[in-house]
Amino acid sequence: MSSDSFAIIRRSQFWIFQLLGWSVWVVMLALRDLFFVPPEYMFSRVLIWTLSALYGAVLTTGLRYLYRLAWDRGF
Repeated sequence: MSSDSFAIIRRSQFWIFQLLGWSVWVVMLALRDLFFVPPEYMFSRVLIWTLSALYGAVLTTGLRYLYRLAWDRGF
């Protein structure tokens, strides 16, 4: 691999982990509730978890830029 491809991987690493992490979180909650929740409630629960994951992704993305700003300024 060339150094350019490593730079691309490094730049997109945050987004890969964001997508993977929040997706795994939703899947794990859905798998857990397969055993404990009646099937008629599963769709609404997964929808709520997906919306929560989207809010979490937006929040952590905003915090990423805030922390980067603080790091660059030396706070």
